[in-house]
Amino acid sequence: MTRAFLFAGALVVFGAGNCDNPCIGMDCPDVPKPDIGNGDVDPAADWCSVHDEVFVPECSSCHDPSGTNVRPYLTTRGDFSPEQLVAHLRNERAASPPWMTPGEPDNSHIWSRVGDGTMPPGITMGGSTQEDARLRKLVRDWIANGGTTECVERGDAGVPDAGAADSGAADAGFSDAGAPDTGPSDAGPPADPMCNVAVLFRTSCHGCHRNGTGGYSTGDGSMQAVRASFEAESSVGIPYVTSGNADQSYLFLRIAGRGDEVRGGRRGRMPPSGRWSDEDISTLETWINDGMPNFECQ
Repeated sequence: MTRAFLFAGALVVFGAGNCDNPCIGMDCPDVPKPDIGNGDVDPAADWCSVHDEVFVPECSSCHDPSGTNVRPYLTTRGDFSPEQLVAHLRNERAASPPWMTPGEPDNSHIWSRVGDGTMPPGITMGGSTQEDARLRKLVRDWIANGGTTECVERGDAGVPDAGAADSGAADAGFSDAGAPDTGPSDAGPPADPMCNVAVLFRTSCHGCHRNGTGGYSTGDGSMQAVRASFEAESSVGIPYVTSGNADQSYLFLRIAGRGDEVRGGRRGRMPPSGRWSDEDISTLETWINDGMPNFECQ
């Protein structure tokens, strides 16, 4: 099933101060506590899953050792290994409880914030309530499993069990049962490049701009709210997005590191960490210059 995405969202200007900039402040208002249930700990909740599914896409826009000084750090880099990251979580918090106490989610500050819904701030992780609950539980279960850097080996479902007893049953391997050759399956048209850009706006912008930090607001993070924000005029006197003209779109100029091309603009690229690839920036530029057409994503 496809759905039309009307592209929206941006991280444009700097800001400061507690909840207006959740990347800096920690004193945020109460929010509904996510319902993750009281099920058993998933033994497959490991370092690979929590780092790749939660820390990188949902947290690294603020908690990145490469570009910000917001602790705890929650993603690795070339000189900051998984082992160093886990040691950082265990040892580098003066207050109690520590960021992470192996085997004890309820004695881990990172879980107290993720579990009560205040972190990541203003974000439904994974884009849905169901996925948000799964990802939050993943953090809890990873800590409960020891908070290590080990990854559970995922078996290949396509490989037959070589140790299975031969009881005379038919071979369940890869034999050709005579099914007709229908040729290559039709996977449909390739995904629009803007689908990837739309995800980037949710994961790298909304966390810091949900409350109007620096004058720009992504509202509740919905496509409709951020689309509406495009029509506003930026602090330098041009719209955040000018349909048909990326050079007069302050949103694009800041992401591309070209904000100083307009009077009063800033040159520094946004977001300050987790910066976009040249390919994604080019995709955004083309989309604006083409008149911001609708696009479809799976």
